[in-house]
Amino acid sequence: TLMRAQEVAKRNGVHHAYTGNVHNPKGSSTYCSQCGHLLIERDWYELGQWGLDENGCCAKCGARLVGHFAAKSGSFGSMRMPVSL
Repeated sequence: TLMRAQEVAKRNGVHHAYTGNVHNPKGSSTYCSQCGHLLIERDWYELGQWGLDENGCCAKCGARLVGHFAAKSGSFGSMRMPVSL
């Protein structure tokens, strides 16, 4: 359902729609709407490749990604905590 919703969003002009909370590395990542370069690689809660420059632009073509971004990816990752029942 999330993957279908992502495709509908893209067909309707949403440039950076991505899935979340499902294992879908390609669909969970953000790509440049101008050149297709991988900007933010996500796999579940893990960040991988970071293709943004220090100004939040595509490091390949310079297109601006809307939002506030650091020059480098942070250390955010899975934060699973054991639960006793």
